Amino acid sequence: MVWFDVVLNGKPFETYKVQIPPKVPYTVSCDSCSYQEGMSFGVRYLDIRVYRDGRVYVNFPEPKFKGKPSNDFRTHLKLAGVLNPNPDWVDYDPPKPHSLPRNPFSKAEVWIKIKITKSGIYEIPFSELSKLGININSYPRNTIKMIALLDTLRSSLSTTFNFPYEIPIWIDEGGQRILFWGESQKGFRVIGGNVSYFENPYTDTTYYFLGLGGEIGKRITVVNFPPGPSAQPIKFYRFEENINNPGKKGRVWLGREMSRTASDPDRIYTYNFNLSDILSGISFKTRVANGEFSDTSARLWVRINGQICDSAYVRVRTFVTLSCSPPLSTNNTLEYILKPFVGSQTLYLDYYEVSYVSNGSYGNDGLFFVNFSGRFTLYLKGGRPVFVWDITNPYEPKIIESYTYSSGNLFINDSSNGWARIYISNFARRPISLEILNISQDLYSLSADYVAIGSREGIL
Repeated sequence: MVWFDVVLNGKPFETYKVQIPPKVPYTVSCDSCSYQEGMSFGVRYLDIRVYRDGRVYVNFPEPKFKGKPSNDFRTHLKLAGVLNPNPDWVDYDPPKPHSLPRNPFSKAEVWIKIKITKSGIYEIPFSELSKLGININSYPRNTIKMIALLDTLRSSLSTTFNFPYEIPIWIDEGGQRILFWGESQKGFRVIGGNVSYFENPYTDTTYYFLGLGGEIGKRITVVNFPPGPSAQPIKFYRFEENINNPGKKGRVWLGREMSRTASDPDRIYTYNFNLSDILSGISFKTRVANGEFSDTSARLWVRINGQICDSAYVRVRTFVTLSCSPPLSTNNTLEYILKPFVGSQTLYLDYYEVSYVSNGSYGNDGLFFVNFSGRFTLYLKGGRPVFVWDITNPYEPKIIESYTYSSGNLFINDSSNGWARIYISNFARRPISLEILNISQDLYSLSADYVAIGSREGIL
């Protein structure tokens, strides 16, 4: 049996995760609550939402057997997010190993490794290939292709090794160059039908591979849509400051520290952020961790522009996510308020992020999101673009030809089934480096050079 006390402190509800043993019945007793069972990486748990102060009981028999242990780091992160972590209750079936896929480098005669660190439209001039000693005219144009061995999107590690991903490219004969979309290792993306933030905590570099000769390659699709209803340009802003301190706690990532002692009154930590192109706010979300150096749980309030956004009890060695729909403006003040409570507390700010409706202005480039079903027209303001691309799926970018521009006004016609991601630019980036690869015939006899890493975001 597990029980815990709930004090809502004026909130309409509070949510808790409670681990339960595998393959046993259970009951939940409380004055007013709802619950749903979940299972993730071998951890069976209940998501319990409580609507009234009081004590909650979760009753179940003690299991007569141990589960299947797990060394998966995501299992341990799941255990860190429940009230009563018990490794003996983990019942984990690891994914079956995949057979080795075909050597992707057998698809071409020559391969060039490309290194980037920023998202954008990239160009590889034919002249740069000539400097490497490559005569591009020696290879049929339709055999020029590109692949990526790293999964730059969030996915389960069990599917990451189904490489390669072939990236469509565009050959600009007039400009004597190859164009492609390069996706960085961090940023907001459309993942699973929602806009989420992805960050690879180990590297900021993405590698692409340009092949010449051999098999036929893919080309970027060109789309042309008639006008549709007006859509709002939406943007996202995120603050995150990771502190890596191997000497103190091992390889961990913690944000800014916020602490109070037992004798302190309210301790307020203030952050300011500017949204120069905002029309109206949509949402705010933040995640805070209670460190192992706290004596007790912490009482935390979040206030934005003078209005209370959300509050929570943050238990020791757990994360809590707080959210609201705040009134946002050009200049914003965000306050984290540690309220008086028994003992001392040390919290860490993992991140905060906001979404808002933009006025559509952009400079040399711009990234906008649209949430729409069907055809839409997006109105933006800025200079004449050279490129207008739909990069909702960075592995399948599309060139948008259905746009008009006049005197600083850009009208883009596109279509979406939910979230879309639109990129506008008047220039193409250059890769950090180009390097001819010497590939062994047996790719899998080599030691690993690249590791696919999933995001720590969304795991807890």
